[in-house]
Amino acid sequence: DSVNYLKERFPWVELIENHKNLGFAQGNNVGIKYALEKGADYILILNNDTIVSTSLLRDLLDVVSKDRTIGIAGPKVLYYHKKDRIWFAGGKVSLLLGNTWHIGNRRRDGQKSQNIIEEDYQTGCALLIRRETVNKIGMFDPQYFAYFEDTDLCLRARNNGFRVVCVQDAKIWHKVSGTTGRGLTSKKAYLKAKSGVKFFKKYSPRLFYYTTVPISILGYIILRSVIERLKKKRGIFNAFIKGLRDGRNLISER
Repeated sequence: DSVNYLKERFPWVELIENHKNLGFAQGNNVGIKYALEKGADYILILNNDTIVSTSLLRDLLDVVSKDRTIGIAGPKVLYYHKKDRIWFAGGKVSLLLGNTWHIGNRRRDGQKSQNIIEEDYQTGCALLIRRETVNKIGMFDPQYFAYFEDTDLCLRARNNGFRVVCVQDAKIWHKVSGTTGRGLTSKKAYLKAKSGVKFFKKYSPRLFYYTTVPISILGYIILRSVIERLKKKRGIFNAFIKGLRDGRNLISER
């Protein structure tokens, strides 16, 4: 029981108990609202399957506090089990192709050319949000139960004049899928498809949403379904299709 464990081991921590699984977006919104009510100037979103450097907050605040145009910032993320390999050093989005990707993924962490990388989005496993950003654009969209909620938040910030940056000096190590489990399950396939459709329906030009975006998503579905079928996992393809269908039914403000 993680709640009792935290109460016993860290009694000085203010623990908020949700009585059901609210999902990543809405669950974090509970914490963000609480932090703002307590007068916080910055809110750090951090996954529970990460290990942070001792200077993480200092490295992030040294950058953000000196530039008020930065609305969201986050660290470089390395693999926990391969500590010299990059998992995320910035996020990019193609609204025309219906695709997102991590800068530097699987590359060896080495000498950097610059400390601050402009990015389209910062992964939700570790991101620092300025109070003014939340006041202007709001919190995570709770319609994203999981996946794409971070991308949506960052694009809203950018569309409202804020910069989103990845600070290369700031580092954490991520046990990738430590919470949801390794590999592609039917539940993860469903949530990825559902959230992906909602996101690109909201942001992609209509022509591309009905042409290249479905092709991109379908290509990903087929590739992963083949891989999972080879692993003797069934139901992945059906879960993707159901996610696509349910995602189309979500309300999106364009």
